[in-house]
Amino acid sequence: MQDLETGHREARHRGPTHSAYGEAPLSRKVLDSWERAGYLQLRGALRKSALKRLRSVLETRIGAGGRSSPGSRRLLETCREVRRLALQPWLLALVTQALGRRARVVKACLFDKHPSANWTLPWHQDMTVALRGPAEAPGFVRWTVKDGVHHAEAPRHLLEQMLALRLHLDDCPADRGPLLVIPGSHAAGKLSSPQREDWVRRVGETACLARAGDLLLMRPLLLHRSGPAVAPGRRRVLHLEYAAVVPPDGLDWQSQSGAQDETGADG
Repeated sequence: MQDLETGHREARHRGPTHSAYGEAPLSRKVLDSWERAGYLQLRGALRKSALKRLRSVLETRIGAGGRSSPGSRRLLETCREVRRLALQPWLLALVTQALGRRARVVKACLFDKHPSANWTLPWHQDMTVALRGPAEAPGFVRWTVKDGVHHAEAPRHLLEQMLALRLHLDDCPADRGPLLVIPGSHAAGKLSSPQREDWVRRVGETACLARAGDLLLMRPLLLHRSGPAVAPGRRRVLHLEYAAVVPPDGLDWQSQSGAQDETGADG
């Protein structure tokens, strides 16, 4: 596990919403830019050796079953290596700068786009969260079950205390169905369909192109979509979600881990 535990490296600076990342905290200027845009790309956050190890672990664990669907959920519970990676100090330092010291990782899943699962998503915001069971709670609506896990649309105040980290396991150029975002849209809260259309028209989309090892930090309410890949190959993304808030009485996160909880998942 040494590769995953020490696999980060200083990243290259690219563009107005990208930043170099080393041991030092992100600067106030970078944080302000991140909060205005709702996302931040960190180039070269994970070394090639760590990426190779992580790809191998995920392929061994879910490769056979994961190819038939866009992604695999519940990796915090089923994959020790993913859980350890999510709790590494260099990742938690980034999350703490955005959410504070109460933040915990609450979800991990893999998105695997390839010729047999070349999906598309329209403009949307990530408003559903994974919880341990349905319960009556103000603001939690539209309950569903995905892969045996209960999900509900969460209230705005909870979503604003969450952060998603997307670690690219493969290169993602323009022809691999990259994530497209509308900078700044997260600040407007939950958007109706006409409001989403207005944001797209007024602001325009930005493509989050990436190389293997790049890391994208994103607010859940950022308006985003994903088109189909038009070139062969895979576009795997390890998606981690962190939250700095506890759901109200009667609800709890489906999975959650803090820095003291590294043991307990099977390998």
